[in-house]
Amino acid sequence: MNIKFLLCKEDYDEWFAQRINPDGDAGVARFLSQVEIEAAFSESPPRAYPCLVYLKTSETNCLEEEIVYVYEDEFSEWIHLMGLQREGE
Repeated sequence: MNIKFLLCKEDYDEWFAQRINPDGDAGVARFLSQVEIEAAFSESPPRAYPCLVYLKTSETNCLEEEIVYVYEDEFSEWIHLMGLQREGE
């Protein structure tokens, strides 16, 4: 699993561009129009920054991947539940 830390929209744009075009100019993006690329970028951006992002296999179609975001509040809650947070934090 490849997890990426996104601090801002530019990080998201870079991560998503790599996702749709991993081989640079020889990738899938050469078959997409500019409108299709822009639509893909705006399809499911994170709701807030910073966040973690990773891809997981879709539960409904094993040939597709879903984008999963983990936000700061969820991460903080997980740390607390796991007992990893130090006293007083």
